[in-house]
Amino acid sequence: MNNTLITPLRPVVPAPVLLRRLLALTLCCCTLQWASAWAIEAPSNHTLVDFAPAFGNCDERLIANPNAVVSEYLALDDATLTKEQQAEKRYCLAGAYLALIYPQKSLEQSEAALALVAEQLQPQLYYAIQVVRAEALDALGESSKGMPELNKAILWAEFNQQRHLLFVSLRMRGLLKISLLDYVGALRDFNQSYQIAEELDREDYRISVASYLGLVYEYQKEYELAIPYFAQAESYYRAHDISSELSIALYGMGNANNKLGNYPQARQQLDESYQIALQIDDRQGAAYALKELAYTDLRSGDLVRAENRLKETLKIAEQSQNPYLEINGCKYLVDVYLASNRPDLAEFYADRAEAIINIDSMPWHHLALQEQRAKIAAGREDYRNAYEILLSLIALRESIQNKETAKQLLQLRSQYELDAKERRNQLLAKEKIVAETELEVEKSRNALLSLLAGMIFVVCCFLVYIVYRSRVTSQRLELLAHQDVLTGVYNRRRVLQLIENQLKLARRHDYPLAVAILDLDHFKSINDNFGHPTGDRVLEAFGILCQHSLRETDIVGRIGGEEFIVAFPHTEVEQALGVIKQLQSKAANIPAVINNSQLKVTFSCGLCNGQRENSVTDILAVADKAMYRAKEAGRDRIEVASATPAQAEPAES
Repeated sequence: MNNTLITPLRPVVPAPVLLRRLLALTLCCCTLQWASAWAIEAPSNHTLVDFAPAFGNCDERLIANPNAVVSEYLALDDATLTKEQQAEKRYCLAGAYLALIYPQKSLEQSEAALALVAEQLQPQLYYAIQVVRAEALDALGESSKGMPELNKAILWAEFNQQRHLLFVSLRMRGLLKISLLDYVGALRDFNQSYQIAEELDREDYRISVASYLGLVYEYQKEYELAIPYFAQAESYYRAHDISSELSIALYGMGNANNKLGNYPQARQQLDESYQIALQIDDRQGAAYALKELAYTDLRSGDLVRAENRLKETLKIAEQSQNPYLEINGCKYLVDVYLASNRPDLAEFYADRAEAIINIDSMPWHHLALQEQRAKIAAGREDYRNAYEILLSLIALRESIQNKETAKQLLQLRSQYELDAKERRNQLLAKEKIVAETELEVEKSRNALLSLLAGMIFVVCCFLVYIVYRSRVTSQRLELLAHQDVLTGVYNRRRVLQLIENQLKLARRHDYPLAVAILDLDHFKSINDNFGHPTGDRVLEAFGILCQHSLRETDIVGRIGGEEFIVAFPHTEVEQALGVIKQLQSKAANIPAVINNSQLKVTFSCGLCNGQRENSVTDILAVADKAMYRAKEAGRDRIEVASATPAQAEPAES
């Protein structure tokens, strides 16, 4: 995790150790409660997280002695465990390594555990492992990599009402947001997790969140506000005789008092934290306390003791592969050697720290180290080189708005102005600064213009979308106004309107227009015997059949309950008769389509030459009369209205 709010040219204490150890020691405890609660709350298609006896008490053992957990679980033979038990073993090991502040080993164990579980089948265990993995990534300076899966864990826990998992996931996300400089978001997550702790009536959860809130204030350099939170945690852990957590709370208070200049109090609290860490064999916890004690020694002028403490700290950091501890130990040693006027040794440890720092994930460490290099150059009276180093960091410094860094730059510039031999270089440097400032102003102006253009573009896109949606809605409304909802064909008003248009065109251009009225036979008996839902299914199937069987130029609509009308533009009556016969044959298959073999679906049809009639009303009257003749003749027939006597056409079987 990045140490984001640091004081330029002075030692920096990595408060994240407090977060990592608190989370690691409580995570396993939460998992056991999730397992019991999930048996009731979890969806039935998920597998219950049921830890094997060998791992069920890992939370208690982590608090008491994480080293013993590591030794015992590493000795377990995977061949004697099921696949899920192997995942549980690695999950517990990942938590133990976090408690011991071995983030790389924790990451390896958590990723090995994830390879053994399936997100869909074992979501509870899967997301619990993801929380540990996110913690390990944060400790390695890769906070953003753990955020996506952590967000998924929070969403899953909220959806499935898994309050314990939601608590730990929110608390972990708050920790990552601190690393990513989102202090407002971190406070929001911590406050939400505190509310969940209240719901669960878990005092230990509330205390752990209180410690996290203290750390947020510590990062913001509001040390007076941070101390009460650590004091609350210290009182709780001392009363409950939880040594590991007591050591952490004392460390937090000692760190805050150090920054406030309360060195006697800081020394007392840090010394007690150091002694407790030694008693529980927490070497890294002891190393962090040593480093802060060295800071106290440095500020008190005891440089020899500070040097010895820091060298012991570096030994532990190197053995545990803890980059943050090693970087900060080196930086403290740089300050020790600068204070004792040994710039060569200061530069040696600055080089050692720089070899470890990842500039992308540890920009503040990189900035602080470069500032220390500038101070080394200044200690050698190489003010020009010192100035050039700080000048190269202006862009980074401006992005994080570090006022104390700006003060150091001004002080160094003042020293540069006192050197008469460098007057010309100073003038050139000032001109360069002015040019860079103007460039930054221009960039800011361009950025604002780009932002404005982007906003205008978004607004335009939104307006286009509104117009598009309006058109789509209008088309849908128009379709609903013209369409019969049940059958999908035109409704009575629309189909008669279309036929009237076709009649006008047919009379004007003298082309044929055949019109037929179709009435489903015995439809009332279908409703009476099989129910109206079956009747509706018959009508719906018949409407679909008409749309699929007729030509695109033909017009079909529903004009009554079971009565339909079809117009055939540019079609003689004889041609239309053949089309209707095919439709009559296909209608007989409707019972099979709706899966009701007891039905029989036929229709009677009256067909006329619409071009001979004067109006749609006349067409309806003629076709309707022909249709009734078909009914009277026995149904399932097609009756053609003509000038000559009507000729009935039997339906094809």
